[in-house]
Amino acid sequence: GLGESLAQIFAENKYDVILHGRDEESLAHVKSKVLNHNVDCDVVVGDLVEKDTIRKIQIISEKKGIDVLINNAGIYLNKPFLETSMEEFRKVIETNFMAVVSLTYALFPIMQSKGSGLIININSLAGKNGSDGEAAYCASKHALRGFSSSLQFDATKYGIRIIDVYLGAMQTRMTEKRENHD
Repeated sequence: GLGESLAQIFAENKYDVILHGRDEESLAHVKSKVLNHNVDCDVVVGDLVEKDTIRKIQIISEKKGIDVLINNAGIYLNKPFLETSMEEFRKVIETNFMAVVSLTYALFPIMQSKGSGLIININSLAGKNGSDGEAAYCASKHALRGFSSSLQFDATKYGIRIIDVYLGAMQTRMTEKRENHD
């Protein structure tokens, strides 16, 4: 998906890459492609809602002196509001919003101490507009939008830039169950 494409682009431009995801097999595939560009590539397998996963990424990022953080993790849910369980709603918010906050919180001090950095939050048009059957997803993306806008005030004090990217529907595994996937 998008993460693989971004990893390749950064590797082609001679950035070392830290990959993260829940699917070890997919990460191994992406790592092999990244390593073809003669850069370092670390892999962290785990869920970003878990503190241990965040800590592993933080340790590697401190060692490497991270310059760019791309918050790309996300899950999609299309269900009418009253058919969405509170557990499902929380899971979308935890993954699409709170995981971004947690990872940014862990890595921001590294960039702060360097006096530079770039944080790219992969958002969605759902972060600007509501959509039918996407109450949880849109809520998570609207929250991300507000977080990014407000974080910019702190970030600029330390030479850190924040970019929010608002993409429309993409053909990835995350959206393969959407009616308009093709």
